[in-house]
Amino acid sequence: MKIAIEGMDGVGKTTLAKKLAQEYNFKYIEQPLMDFFEIDNLDTKAIYGMICNKLYQFNSEIPKAWFFGLGNIYTFLKYKDENIIVDRHFASNYFWNGTEETNGIFKTMIDLVGVPDLTIVLYASIETRNNRLKRRDALDRDISDPEKQVLGSDKMINFLENFHIPYVLINTEGKIKEDVFNEAKSIIDRLQLDGFSRKRRR
Repeated sequence: MKIAIEGMDGVGKTTLAKKLAQEYNFKYIEQPLMDFFEIDNLDTKAIYGMICNKLYQFNSEIPKAWFFGLGNIYTFLKYKDENIIVDRHFASNYFWNGTEETNGIFKTMIDLVGVPDLTIVLYASIETRNNRLKRRDALDRDISDPEKQVLGSDKMINFLENFHIPYVLINTEGKIKEDVFNEAKSIIDRLQLDGFSRKRRR
């Protein structure tokens, strides 16, 4: 089974993904491109950062969609026969790089490797997300990034709907981590009991 956890920074993606992976004994996947490029020290991280910055400065979403999509593709090919929980996947890539001109890129990637069996989209208000980020790190640059001061989940949902990717929404507003985990676990358990397919849908 392939489960993706999506949402904007501060909604609780990583916390939930790690806890679900531990609960179901699934492999937890984060930053697959770093795994693909074997980035494991300060020198290689610096080179990776330079590549990303160069892409961010490029006035087109096309190379960015392909580059970060490589991580999405790599994840599903490397772990095609394993149960995994992915911290961000196609929907997050689409939030940043999804346009009319990149729709064909996302369709090609999906045709090649399929989609998650389930995508869980977490959401919360901008104020709540910022407060969580401040508690984690008062100097977090995401707090002052205007591109991240949006709901975000609406564009992700439109993508999931348009590409027929199974998903559920979980509102994390005013909830403790355990409540969010129990809600997600209940959804996954129910789908498994209903005979939810373990094969990736294409």
